[in-house]
Amino acid sequence: MAESLERHFEGILDQVRLARDVGFDLVAAGQHYLAPPFQALQPLPALSRIIPESGSMRIASAVVLLPLQHPVDLAEQAATLDVMSGGRLVLGVALGYREVEYRSFGLQRRDRLPRFTESLELMKRLWTEESVTYHGTHFRVDDVSMAIHPIQRPYPPIWVGGNTDGMVRRAARLGFPWLANPHSHIDTLARQLELYRNGAREHAHQIDDYPIMLEMYPAKDRRVAMEIAGPYLEAKYQAYTEWGQDKVMGPESFPSTINELAPGRYILGSPEECVEQIRIYEERLGVNWMILRIQWPGMDNTHALSAIELLGKHILPAFSGGSSDEVPVGSPVVESSGGSRPLA
Repeated sequence: MAESLERHFEGILDQVRLARDVGFDLVAAGQHYLAPPFQALQPLPALSRIIPESGSMRIASAVVLLPLQHPVDLAEQAATLDVMSGGRLVLGVALGYREVEYRSFGLQRRDRLPRFTESLELMKRLWTEESVTYHGTHFRVDDVSMAIHPIQRPYPPIWVGGNTDGMVRRAARLGFPWLANPHSHIDTLARQLELYRNGAREHAHQIDDYPIMLEMYPAKDRRVAMEIAGPYLEAKYQAYTEWGQDKVMGPESFPSTINELAPGRYILGSPEECVEQIRIYEERLGVNWMILRIQWPGMDNTHALSAIELLGKHILPAFSGGSSDEVPVGSPVVESSGGSRPLA
């Protein structure tokens, strides 16, 4: 029987408070629509409730499916969240790939890229200009202005998520940090980050943030971590396969078992092993933000709280020495625990 959403969200708030208290730097929420049996709470209203519990942590949408939104609405919503949080919003955006989401919004999936680029352009102008006239293929405004503005100037940080080489190049060309995905093997990510850095240099963009989202579960040892996290990771990635996630990742596909999936993708093991694996990502990829997904649909909240506590006591201290290579760590506690899926 599925957990009630009310109880589920109370568990999310418990995670946020603990993550705040043990020293996390960011809390993130992702987005999907019409994704049964997963109960995906919508990120912007969820983040607004999380703000009072979040302390000094940044709050991030990781990610909003930008082509499904109207840029005027999202620009106002993002400005509102930035004001409510005291200037702590990170706006993560991506294309999305599920056909059911586009059909249900009355949109064509083939239009997602022009809607994405037009939305970014229009939102940036609404945040920075007193009067905006914009005539695009999908969006049009005439002599309009926003009455509210983000605290962060010129606007909140924008991170662009995406799996394909095309999106990596596009993020570089636009000058936004690329949010590396948790699905690809580290070899693929290394190749794509080189592609991204080359593109940013070509277009004369100075990029300071190199964020990545990773699947992670720390425990007493690797065997326990695999036993606890393995069934939920297998179920989640089976759902990704059913949704067609692997089909938008180029030549890469998802193996079917945790033993095949884990190497080069997941960080699972003792705190010491997790630190070693994080260091590999830090040194090989040069990432300087890590969003760690430590709960998956169906997993009891006590397991998530245990992972956050272990991170705070034994893992985060290895990355909080105040040096220039410190890696801020975030937890996507809204997206990661977003639902209940019975396991066979």
